[in-house]
Amino acid sequence: METLGTALQFTSEGVEQTERAGMLLGALLMPGDVVGLVGDLGAGKTAFVRGVARGAGVPEGYPVNSPTFTILNVYGGRFPIFHLDLYRLDDQSELEGVGISELLAGHGVLLVEWAERYPEALSSDRLLVSIQTTGPTTRSFRFEATGPLSRELLDELGSALETSRV
Repeated sequence: METLGTALQFTSEGVEQTERAGMLLGALLMPGDVVGLVGDLGAGKTAFVRGVARGAGVPEGYPVNSPTFTILNVYGGRFPIFHLDLYRLDDQSELEGVGISELLAGHGVLLVEWAERYPEALSSDRLLVSIQTTGPTTRSFRFEATGPLSRELLDELGSALETSRV
């Protein structure tokens, strides 16, 4: 793990480690937090979200899947977790049909896969998680804060990653 100002680098050796890192983040999240995920198909965005959901209190047996076709999945944990996938949206205006304003209202946490597609539609203060495939099972994670709340979250995540066995 390496801290770079408003960013943090982390290398995952496999899907279990990716999910454990997600669990650490999920345990820190609070209603109103927005997490944007960026990475190619198969990079591990949904595996990371699965860990986030578990860390935020979604029961182990509850399925956490990519909402590529449904666009939005909602999970119940300590608070609502809104898992949004922008991959299939053709235009930013489609986000209003999904209820983006309500999702950003702060009643739960918003996790957005393919966040780079419509970043202007999301909160300006978000934690951006970029995932790059570096090998058959290894992934490079870059966590970047874009505002004061996400900076606090990034600092807490850095401490959690440093003290855990991830």
